[in-house]
Amino acid sequence: TDTAVLVRALNVAEAAGFGGPEPAPEQPAPEQPPAAEQPLGEQAEGAQLEGEQPAEALAPTEEELREREERRDMGERMAVIRERLAGLELESHRLEVRERLAAALEGTDV
Repeated sequence: TDTAVLVRALNVAEAAGFGGPEPAPEQPAPEQPPAAEQPLGEQAEGAQLEGEQPAEALAPTEEELREREERRDMGERMAVIRERLAGLELESHRLEVRERLAAALEGTDV
């Protein structure tokens, strides 16, 4: 049935890690002021002093951006699937109620 297909697709997508919340961005070490409070030059300089990469190297790569976009797209698709699934469940419930009502009117059990 349509419901079973949608549930299966939703479960597979969730198991693959799609549709979940975006991972939280890495936070700077507590002893450092937030990056927004430091000029870019100091950020890069501080990172290099600690043996890290400069701020430019910390920017997401094209692949990371593409993966984020794919996750967002999959999340949007999953939201549509959930919405359709909820609609199908509601319609299924309505049909069940109609069947029971018809059976009650006829004097039979369903």
